[in-house]
Amino acid sequence: MTKISILILLVFCVGLQANTFGQTKLETQIRNLESQEKEAVIKGDTLILYNLWSPDYVTNGTMNAVITMKNMKDYYRKGNIDHSYFDRTIEKITITGKVAIVMGVEIKKTEENNKTITRRFTNIWIKTKGEWLLTARQATNIKIE
Repeated sequence: MTKISILILLVFCVGLQANTFGQTKLETQIRNLESQEKEAVIKGDTLILYNLWSPDYVTNGTMNAVITMKNMKDYYRKGNIDHSYFDRTIEKITITGKVAIVMGVEIKKTEENNKTITRRFTNIWIKTKGEWLLTARQATNIKIE
């Protein structure tokens, strides 16, 4: 290989690494919070969820209703939330000041109906008193199989 070819390859690899691994510290923090929230949803771990969610948490959910933190607590208390499978793929994180917007796709399956549901989601994290809290969420089913 010529020196120029090696140099071009090196520049390409460094650029690729910067694009792949060049997340800001803040983006990495939001990805970690998303991962914690996803795992808590899977396990039904309300202690973690209630620490990650703002007291003002609100979601425009797939049940065609606006759901508050109180509603979510009632759903979990009654055992109405079950996920036999749940995965979330983040496609984009946008951070503006004290607001982080996370968008992507989720796939879930419940034991109740054993159907696979694919949906688009948007999660909005707001930094309050030095802490990032999931404050608003929107999810739309796009496919049910």
